[in-house]
Amino acid sequence: MKISKFFTLFSFQKKIYQINSHILKVASILVFCLVLFFFNLSIHSTEKCDASLEKNNLKISTYSHRKLGCALVIEHSFEFYRKNETRTRTATIFNNGMIHFFVGTSDHKKLSKSTGAKTVHLIPFSETLIDLSSSNDEEISMKSPSGLNLKANFESGLISEIEGYEISFEPLTHIDTLAKINGGINIKPKPGNILIDYGFRLGEQPISQMNRNAAIYDGYGNSCAIKVKDVFKPDPKDRDEVILLYSNTEEMLKFINKKCPKIKL
Repeated sequence: MKISKFFTLFSFQKKIYQINSHILKVASILVFCLVLFFFNLSIHSTEKCDASLEKNNLKISTYSHRKLGCALVIEHSFEFYRKNETRTRTATIFNNGMIHFFVGTSDHKKLSKSTGAKTVHLIPFSETLIDLSSSNDEEISMKSPSGLNLKANFESGLISEIEGYEISFEPLTHIDTLAKINGGINIKPKPGNILIDYGFRLGEQPISQMNRNAAIYDGYGNSCAIKVKDVFKPDPKDRDEVILLYSNTEEMLKFINKKCPKIKL
């Protein structure tokens, strides 16, 4: 997924909001279509990947990625964005266990200083059909494309629970503050699960830096330092893309066992 396109889209939305807040909701939809056309995102509509829901401060949608199949997007609704100084969060979950957390703000004139992203890998993972069928008045339960069972809260507009992990979010404050605390996204594995944390980066996705430091954590308090290049390689056909070196949980665990023998599933 070209995460840089999230930054581009957010910039368009921000400018339109400043021009005329009354028509932003309609204009944002039009801008989104233009971004897809002009920047040639690897997204297309399919009958099996067209789920959507919006309630209170939560918006959920899906799209079909050229390489990674159907992705699940959990984000703040337009109403939240409008009421919270144009600050917003988005989580995109892919079938390979990867989650991109995007933070968008209007805190600086330059987009590269007012937006950021944190990327993690949750292991084990197994490609599964997305399921949004269960909900109550407070939250919705979902099955992610990577096989995760998770919940999202309608009031907070955020993921409230991921099976096998502890997750919480710091208040959506100034981007300078969020940058100092890893994007304000806290996620830890429970026993039987592993987390690879690639960190938070302003203006870009962290996994585009091959020599960037990353860390592997298990649910028993163990950790291991690695580099992004241990897990990804640049896409020779697209400088905005990276390629995961391991295609399934078994291959990921084989790498982890060799690189970090103290990490336990």
